[in-house]
Amino acid sequence: MATDVMNAVSSFFDKHGLSWNNLVGITTDGAPAMLGSRSGFQAKVKPKAPNAVGVHCFIHREALASKSLPSGLLTIFTAELETLRKGFKLAQPLLLNTCILAKLELYKKRVSVGKFMMFLSLNEVLADGQLSSTLSKEIMDHLSQLDDEFRRYFPDLSTQHAGIAKNPFLCLVDDVLEDAQEEFIELIHDSTAKNVFQSNSLSSFWCSMME
Repeated sequence: MATDVMNAVSSFFDKHGLSWNNLVGITTDGAPAMLGSRSGFQAKVKPKAPNAVGVHCFIHREALASKSLPSGLLTIFTAELETLRKGFKLAQPLLLNTCILAKLELYKKRVSVGKFMMFLSLNEVLADGQLSSTLSKEIMDHLSQLDDEFRRYFPDLSTQHAGIAKNPFLCLVDDVLEDAQEEFIELIHDSTAKNVFQSNSLSSFWCSMME
């Protein structure tokens, strides 16, 4: 399969007069035919484009990590993920996923004390009532499992990137990926953006940056 893909890509490059020297990144799924260190597609590209960086698709990894969720929680997670993805003006997938991990930690903390305001439908049904300890534990177990899966599929997440997601105004320019540093400087010196951050939720702030 990797050979077939490589032949198809090579033919495309030849047909359109593209130079392998201009290729700087390769994004594929995580199949051995794509990521295999010896005969995978990315390995076959390296001799032609030695400066290209191979990446396992972030969206694919998110999908793999979320497989541990039951259908009800998966719907909530998918909606939250789409909201966050639209809100990240700095366009850093790694930053998006550190934000997801930060939110998972917050959700687990809330569930542990019987708070479910992040699950809107469940919160409305409960009203002033309380959820059974069995169901609360089940939700907590699913959140913990999702957290574990994200860390397994995104081992390159760091506390540095998490800090940017939680509060960009306390971070240094050097903490941001180089191709987003100029945009980051504009953000942290924008007084309006800072006011929005102080008066809104984290996800609402990042979404407002798209406007």
